[in-house]
Amino acid sequence: WDYTWPTDMPEGQHTLTVEVTDGAGNKMTETLNFTIDITLLTPTIELAPDQDTGQNKNDNLTSVTQPVFVLGSIDKDVRHVELSIEHNGTFKTVVLTESADGWRYRPDSALADGSYTFTVTVTDVAGNQQTSAPLKVTIDGTLTTPVIELAAGEDSGTVGDR
Repeated sequence: WDYTWPTDMPEGQHTLTVEVTDGAGNKMTETLNFTIDITLLTPTIELAPDQDTGQNKNDNLTSVTQPVFVLGSIDKDVRHVELSIEHNGTFKTVVLTESADGWRYRPDSALADGSYTFTVTVTDVAGNQQTSAPLKVTIDGTLTTPVIELAAGEDSGTVGDR
């Protein structure tokens, strides 16, 4: 037998009960409980506020080379969380698990100076998938030593005496 629902089923838990009767009058009933899940929140990722060391706390500029990132909007039925990191055209993927502190990520080793793009992709038990908006972060963990020189035309004493 085949059956097609006459309308779209709403999201949530449902029960289907089928009763059959054979020619001798014997009856059998079978019940199937199922869940329709077609929505999933879009995850978010941000640099932890105390890790953003730029001029303001939301410029995504940090001198921390192993910064902490906070993930948000992760549904309870998510079974797979994947972080994609892009730096200079190279991609790295990390599978994440929830810790006692929630959904967070800290690189295992120091990140080189430069621009990075982070995205989070989540998949729930029903196979629904969502990807966060990209987060662009600049790592600047190296302090450049300034070079101070007196311009040649401005030296009023012996040239090179400083």
